[in-house]
Amino acid sequence: MKNITDRILPNQNAADELEVFLGTRGDSTQAEQRKIAYESGRLIVEYTARHQISSICVADDYGESMIRKLERDVAEALSQGDKEVAQRYLHSLYATDGFYSHKDRFQILPSPPDAPQPDFAYAQHSFLLEYSFPKSPHQLVNQHRSSRRFSELSLLLNALLRAIQLPNSSTTHEWVVTSGPEWASCYLQLGYFGGTEYRAKRADGFSSTEGLSQLEMVDVPSYYTSLGVDSGKPLQLPTTFTESLAAYDKLDEESKTKFCRASYWSHVSSRVFAVSQSAAFAALVSAVEVFLPEPVERCTECGRPTSADRCESCNQPIAGPTRQFREFVERYAPGVPARDRNRLYSRRSSLSHGSSLLPRDLSEIGFRFTPETTEAWSERQLLSQIVQLVLINWLNSPS
Repeated sequence: MKNITDRILPNQNAADELEVFLGTRGDSTQAEQRKIAYESGRLIVEYTARHQISSICVADDYGESMIRKLERDVAEALSQGDKEVAQRYLHSLYATDGFYSHKDRFQILPSPPDAPQPDFAYAQHSFLLEYSFPKSPHQLVNQHRSSRRFSELSLLLNALLRAIQLPNSSTTHEWVVTSGPEWASCYLQLGYFGGTEYRAKRADGFSSTEGLSQLEMVDVPSYYTSLGVDSGKPLQLPTTFTESLAAYDKLDEESKTKFCRASYWSHVSSRVFAVSQSAAFAALVSAVEVFLPEPVERCTECGRPTSADRCESCNQPIAGPTRQFREFVERYAPGVPARDRNRLYSRRSSLSHGSSLLPRDLSEIGFRFTPETTEAWSERQLLSQIVQLVLINWLNSPS
């Protein structure tokens, strides 16, 4: 077979878009463990143990004219044209009554007047996120760029703001109770439709903010350290919001990916809390563990870690996960007593290894008021604050 990797894959950063494009070539299948075949096996993409594309080869009967056409088609699909503006909904436990614009990248807006909203305060209130991305002439690559940009911005806002709720991307159905003259149960799909004034794409750029006031800014100490949700207030921003966005823009791609991965685990914690408080707690610790150093050595075959750094004299690990967690939190969330740092990671270990569950997960009745239940609640509140402080402080001083 002929290796054409250098001709159609300019760099690994374009790999996901190339995969979307190749998916439209038809007849794709997994040929071997790390090989994906397209066009009835005439085009083979091989991957490394770390899931990066290592080679792209075509069959020997793939003529030069066919390779050149493929090269042109890929270049066109992956080209970056004028910016396109898209709209998607996010939710917050605070209603949104103002706007915020970040350069020509994105803006936060109130939902259109006909968008559905809850009729009580402590609920998920929708707001619009408008964002731009470089347009592709290839429809599926263009949709991929839009979705990727929305996911990145959603995770960024989840890390920087309080009480943001990311959308459920699945098509899950669940039993729900409907109110009215008579109570009833219905098996419905989860989701949100934003009304007739909602537009997934805006041909004329960002929406006008005329007549809207900017979202209120709140001093950082009180913004990130206050407990609970004051549902009577509108959505507010920390005074460091613009500064934090600028810090994110300066990160390299690997650091951006790491930051968004940590924010993802924070989001997962909020998402699964109603189902399992134990899983929610473990997810918060995972958000911090994203930033901890990986083992130095990895297996060349499977990519899994093979060992940790060990002392040459006693052969003991130089820094185990508990110590790494404790030292990292001490650096990026100073002020948390060592006793609490150790206690939080100990709780995580017992949950992850299956030796315990938080009290609420052991019973459907969650109204017991005991030292055990109050301790579990205070630990999660503390850990939630630590995670957000770690995200903010690491963003301004990554290592």
